[in-house]
Amino acid sequence: MSLEKLKQQIQEGALSGVYAFCGAEDYLKRHYIDLIRRKLVPDPEDPLNFVRLYYREATAAQVLDFAFGLPVFAEKKLLLLELLDTDAPAAALTDAFETLRADFPDSCVIILNEQQTDSPSKKSALQELVRAAKGHVLTVKFDERPQDELTRWVGRHAKAAGKAMDRQVIQHLLSVADHGMRGLVDYVLVHTPVPLRPESPATDRFNAVTGADVDSVTVRTVESRIYDLADALLKDDAGGAVDVLRELLERYPDTMVFDTVYGTFARLYRVSAAAAAGLAPDDIASALGMKPYAVKKNLTLSRRVPPAALRRALRERRGRGATILISQRLHTIRGADQILVLDDGAVCGLGDHDTLCATCPAYREICQTQLETEEAGA
Repeated sequence: MSLEKLKQQIQEGALSGVYAFCGAEDYLKRHYIDLIRRKLVPDPEDPLNFVRLYYREATAAQVLDFAFGLPVFAEKKLLLLELLDTDAPAAALTDAFETLRADFPDSCVIILNEQQTDSPSKKSALQELVRAAKGHVLTVKFDERPQDELTRWVGRHAKAAGKAMDRQVIQHLLSVADHGMRGLVDYVLVHTPVPLRPESPATDRFNAVTGADVDSVTVRTVESRIYDLADALLKDDAGGAVDVLRELLERYPDTMVFDTVYGTFARLYRVSAAAAAGLAPDDIASALGMKPYAVKKNLTLSRRVPPAALRRALRERRGRGATILISQRLHTIRGADQILVLDDGAVCGLGDHDTLCATCPAYREICQTQLETEEAGA
């Protein structure tokens, strides 16, 4: 309902107050940010009427001075405040929004745009700002959309831009776009070197955007660049890994980069474990809440990564945390610090692999059975 209300306000030119954007689909958030910005401030380089601030760097004075200042040759001005879901509340900014609530200026619109990360340590900065500006806030949650819907969305934008993209190319674009999809889709459609001739059909092979066109113009986003980082590490290419990491740190907050690195390797391990347990790719996607193309990418990479190396990487990043694995496959859990063995729901063993081999008959039988199975299939 809140999204429908936002659409109506954009259409009617009735934008006001604070809009809090959250949820998994960053491309949709960027889409509506662009719509609002074009409605209020057509010139994106207008520093008097449009300002983007980052929560960790913003000050209360910056927010209040901009909000209470009058627009210049415009009816309204727009403040975009970017947050991560790992940002801890800042008392000064919370106080600033409470000040705004008491006398919110009609000439200012504020967008709070929260970006999700893979970090398990979620904070409440967005919720605090929403609470502080209560009465002036419309919260819009952009939940994850099915891949088919994303594909149709890109197809519509391609057609509107006079370009032809088949389903396979669109899915390739999705795989490299990730949370930057909105910007990358627009960039690809503008900069692909093969324009569609108006008199030619959309299926004309000479006018279609290809996967190579996509690769030639896209700047890969943080998650897709993580796979390049993993590739470099697997090849022992220290220089390449450093270059990728340096690029990421120049473009994104360090916390976001390191959390995404950890989250990506954690997903890689979960996909690897699920595949080892015999799950099909579609079942893995459903069980882990991942898109099919992301599962395919993880499966390809996991075939070249020893499970022990993944466990070691996760353990080093995790510190004092714990990871619980549930598996019937020996090679998935044999390197764990502690293995809990269940027999008909009852605990029959606890310890590391060597200890259980010596003390737990049920575990020893599992080891022997799986070893014989693997030797028979060799």
